[in-house]
Amino acid sequence: MNYHDSHKNHIFDKIDAVKSAIFEKLLPVYNDIETEAESVSKEKYKELGKKFNPETMDESSAAEKAWEEGGKYYELQHAMKAEFLLSTATWLFHLFEKDCREMCSRLYNKHDELKIKLEEMGINCDDNSDWYKTNTELRLVANTIKHGEGSSSRKLQLIKPEYFDTKSSYLTDSKIEITDQDIQLYIEYMKSFWISFFDKVLRKST
Repeated sequence: MNYHDSHKNHIFDKIDAVKSAIFEKLLPVYNDIETEAESVSKEKYKELGKKFNPETMDESSAAEKAWEEGGKYYELQHAMKAEFLLSTATWLFHLFEKDCREMCSRLYNKHDELKIKLEEMGINCDDNSDWYKTNTELRLVANTIKHGEGSSSRKLQLIKPEYFDTKSSYLTDSKIEITDQDIQLYIEYMKSFWISFFDKVLRKST
């Protein structure tokens, strides 16, 4: 396969489009959940106030019910944001996996030889490399999200134990939680790998 700048541009255009959709269109929905939760509490308190009878009702009880209503709203929205971030991790890995099939399939004969071929090209593939972060670590994240407890989750817990410092989800039985910053990092690892890759193959093609 002869590589051209158009191949590189195609890869980066897709990554940038996904990044834009995540951080400019979808994730901002959850930017103000604390403020929204406060509004829910105030509205609930106002609603209870209309029915308040000082002879039969306790004002502190109404305030507590209003606070609980806001807390439930916040917990639900936070859980939805957490599940959304997990979904984005799987999107990113599937994008990387698809692009690897398209761009790297001519470089090797068997799947397990790709790492060797990349190293022969001068691309770093050790445990701190961009390749490892995207092809191995992000793969484990995606598999853990999809399949729950198993070999992938055990391996992931060894290298990213902080992902498992979470309570059970309000919505699902997800055992891991990742942050906006984690998604940003995986995108940067992915882009950095492709920069190294195309630096090698485009230089070879000229």
